[in-house]
Amino acid sequence: MFVLDESIFRYDLGGILRLLSRVDSFVAHTPGHCLRFAAFGLALMSECGDFELWGRVPAGALWLAFQLHDVGKIAVPWVFLAEKRRLTEEEREMVERHTEFGEAVLRFLREREHFGHLASPLGGLETRIGLRLAQEVALYHHENWDGSGYPRGLRERSIPFLARVARVADVVDALLFPRGYRGGGWRPEKVLIFLQRGRGKLFDPEVAQTAQRLLAPILAAACPECPSSACPLVSTRAQS
Repeated sequence: MFVLDESIFRYDLGGILRLLSRVDSFVAHTPGHCLRFAAFGLALMSECGDFELWGRVPAGALWLAFQLHDVGKIAVPWVFLAEKRRLTEEEREMVERHTEFGEAVLRFLREREHFGHLASPLGGLETRIGLRLAQEVALYHHENWDGSGYPRGLRERSIPFLARVARVADVVDALLFPRGYRGGGWRPEKVLIFLQRGRGKLFDPEVAQTAQRLLAPILAAACPECPSSACPLVSTRAQS
């Protein structure tokens, strides 16, 4: 997480990204989560028509912001992330603090970058913008449209747009792919129904509608002969 460069220690952003990938794979048992999250988040951004960000902000900065959304999990006791049972209320509250931990970590990294003490795989402009946006996404990506989320209970358009996109991307990935306490992922058609029911409650209606439009062709293309019962693209007919 840090490198020796010209006789001073510099924090290594690439190392932090690799650590997050390992936490996904070997601790939380959700391999590829951050990569899929970032890819779907960018797809949603490009389709939602929010040109204030898309087209003005470098794509690398947006990618970085999405990749770092769960950076606060490095400060959560990993035993809770690895659990294959439902957490107790106290344990769940600790895990939920990853949003605030993430904002604090990213504030620190922005300070290191400002003083030239942060090595990054991206250019300087992309890194600066990406870290600023990541701070917002990390803190608010569990806020709900109706105000029932955490950590601040923000509602509707008081939630930053990028965090509203992240909320949908995070839920879609969590439902489609296996989670330790739940086992296998949901079938795509069930995810589409969940998105429909969550519009105006959990999700920004426009972002959820866009996610439904993007996911529908995946369901239509699902192979009924897929040999893997764990595959998230298996159709209802294949599993009946």
